[in-house]
Amino acid sequence: MKQAKWLVIPAIMLLFGWFWSVVSEEEDHGYGGQFNLVNASLSSEVIPLNGQWLFYPNQLIEPQETVFGGYDVRLVDVPHSFTESEFGTYQTDINLAPEAVGELLSLYIPNLGSAYKVWVNDDLLIEEGQVGASRETTVPAKKAQVLDFRSDERMVTITIQVANHYLRKGGLWTDVLIADNDTMARSYNMDRVLTSIICGSLMVLFLYYLFSFLVQGRDRYHLYFSGLVFLVILRLILEGDKLLFTFIPNFSWEWSMKLEYLTFIWLLPLFAYVISLKYNQQANLKFTKLYSITVLLGSAVILLTPSYVYTQYLVLFQATLVLGFAYVLRVILKARKEDEPYSFINLVGLLVLLMAGLNDVLYYNDWIRTESILSIGFLVFLLIQIVILVIQHANTIEQYRTSSTELKALNAELEEKVNARTQELEKSQQDLLEKNRFLHKISYLDELTHIPNRRSFANVLKSDLSEAQEKGESIALLLIDLDLFKKINDQYGHQMGDACLKIFAELLNQHFSKLEGFVARYGGEEFVVICRGQRLERLVESSNELREKVLKLKVPGVSQGELTVSVGISYAEKADITSDVLFEQADAALYKAKDQGRNQVIVFDK
Repeated sequence: MKQAKWLVIPAIMLLFGWFWSVVSEEEDHGYGGQFNLVNASLSSEVIPLNGQWLFYPNQLIEPQETVFGGYDVRLVDVPHSFTESEFGTYQTDINLAPEAVGELLSLYIPNLGSAYKVWVNDDLLIEEGQVGASRETTVPAKKAQVLDFRSDERMVTITIQVANHYLRKGGLWTDVLIADNDTMARSYNMDRVLTSIICGSLMVLFLYYLFSFLVQGRDRYHLYFSGLVFLVILRLILEGDKLLFTFIPNFSWEWSMKLEYLTFIWLLPLFAYVISLKYNQQANLKFTKLYSITVLLGSAVILLTPSYVYTQYLVLFQATLVLGFAYVLRVILKARKEDEPYSFINLVGLLVLLMAGLNDVLYYNDWIRTESILSIGFLVFLLIQIVILVIQHANTIEQYRTSSTELKALNAELEEKVNARTQELEKSQQDLLEKNRFLHKISYLDELTHIPNRRSFANVLKSDLSEAQEKGESIALLLIDLDLFKKINDQYGHQMGDACLKIFAELLNQHFSKLEGFVARYGGEEFVVICRGQRLERLVESSNELREKVLKLKVPGVSQGELTVSVGISYAEKADITSDVLFEQADAALYKAKDQGRNQVIVFDK
């Protein structure tokens, strides 16, 4: 049985091989710039106009102009894309069956991402976007169109102008279809209904995992999984006919392209996080983070450059996809080797996803004539996760039933142990008192930096001020603030901010131990130091030394010199001052230091 299940893998590969071979062998109806559909039944099937079309590169020619000679014209196989031209005109003649004459026919023009005009004979049916010979005069198209027409003659001439100034390639790079009106409407609506059903089902899955994250202990696996599902939904409505423009007709074409690329490159990083959290013993989270940073850089290129720039780097974006696949495959194979639960079924799902990704790489590079199915591959994998979830729930129910039986037996045994437990409870109460004393002690320490907190500072200031007054000593309060610390949090994240605070607290302890100073965290990025019996000059000198040390402080991930501090000093020679006034003076000095440009030491001037 164990050997038999491995036959699933070659079966999947054979299935995809059959799929590619069937698609590759799709019949071409056009030769020499003409399509013979005399024997085709447009009332029962949708026919792709795949075959040889006339193509006029870098020429925007209307139907009536093609009768004149002197144009640069060539035969191309449609689907066809061009990169050496920025615009061009496609034309073909269609020989209809006699029964199609006078009937309402439909022409399906797919989403080309480029502006286009379509004529049937001499009638202009549509201009999607705005066709122009330059980028300035061109507005890209947003969506596919179904165009209705009638012909009183058997010979129909179709002319399509395509202007591409915004993408890495242009042209009729996917199937143009023809059928009668009813057949086309059924096919078109069926595709949209199917996509809507898939998106709706995925939305339910997205909400389930998001709700699980919010309710069940904030498990990051649920969060990343819900993010992955949402990304698949977004990609489905951005691919093909761009269902997005049905819901939001005025949505920006430029941003739809950016979103299409962003969803493409972020599928694998999120997928890598999902697998890493599922098989954390076999995963390498450092690699996952590094991989995400790499994709983040690619995202910056997409966000900061126009479409005619970032689409040129599709191969590089596809390379990140391959990198992510390799990592995920390694993790799942390692999990399978170590016999982790559900690793084999995940391996099968990954293989489907891998084949779908390979298909998309070949498709977008014009090496095969299929369709983009990466989102479908992810959908299969997500469905596999649902199967796993159902199995886990079934196992949980079974475990619950078993546990219920065992619980009844334990309850009977528990009654016999009540007296023994009573004695243990008394001992536990004593232990609890000891722990309460310990908690009372640590309540005076800052949880993050493990140095005294604000409460401890208030007690020590009161005590030190009283002793300094009795002994006639000086007392000083230094209020120290990390400059522009919000910028550190915003730029590097709160985890890096917390790391900076810990390192800075340790530096303060070491630095002011020479002056026997008391260091505490006052709140946020503010720290306080109490010093007794020190000269003001020595305190200023020590504060400036601290400022220089912070400038040279090395914090992993933060540029050297990016951290600076401002110091406000309040000083009383004979400690003839109240704690409130001492603090107010230090705060005023700190405010002045920040107001004068930060990264300096200011002594309160009476």
